[in-house]
Amino acid sequence: MAVDGGQLTEMRAEGSRPAAAVRAFYVESLPALGWSFSPQANDDLVFLRGREQLLFSLSAPDAGVTLIRARLLVQPASMSDD
Repeated sequence: MAVDGGQLTEMRAEGSRPAAAVRAFYVESLPALGWSFSPQANDDLVFLRGREQLLFSLSAPDAGVTLIRARLLVQPASMSDD
């Protein structure tokens, strides 16, 4: 995955909570940590904070299992003087 000079961290986890409950948890919890929710046309969750972008993809590959893929992208600081 190309990041255009930024840093990327990725993690995957799975659990038994329904995807809707996981989604609600992040939408309710992350604003208290300075993240702004950025609604998307698809079901992905995107949060912004300064130069950081936090993306969550949720899927249910098997009955009773929710797979979470989280990616944190940090854009480098601008080097321009303007």
